[in-house]
Amino acid sequence: TNEGNINATSSQSIIIAGVTNNGGNLTISNVVATLIDVKSDGQVTITDSTVTLVNVKSAGSVSAMGSTGVYKAYNITNTGAINIEAGSIDLHFRCNSGGSVTIGSAATGTISYEAGCKGTIYA
Repeated sequence: TNEGNINATSSQSIIIAGVTNNGGNLTISNVVATLIDVKSDGQVTITDSTVTLVNVKSAGSVSAMGSTGVYKAYNITNTGAINIEAGSIDLHFRCNSGGSVTIGSAATGTISYEAGCKGTIYA
């Protein structure tokens, strides 16, 4: 369990797995990062990074920016707010009910979700 902040900037590949983030901020910039089985109700800020999320539960906010970003997400449960301004996306939500996803006009790719769990998606 983490209640503090995590910062990863201009690093080699990182993996964050099995972490519950209770209100801390996770900042990722210019790295390749994989998050597996992470629960977060804090703020996640990603800039110009390649990020893969697997089995992540988000109740906080996620902001991704930068034209070189590559964002992949599989089996995500979102009850918070996700905003991706630019970059390449491949997102699959297990459930987005109660959450919102906003995709900027400079982002390209696909979004999918399980039946009955679309939630609010602005693209």
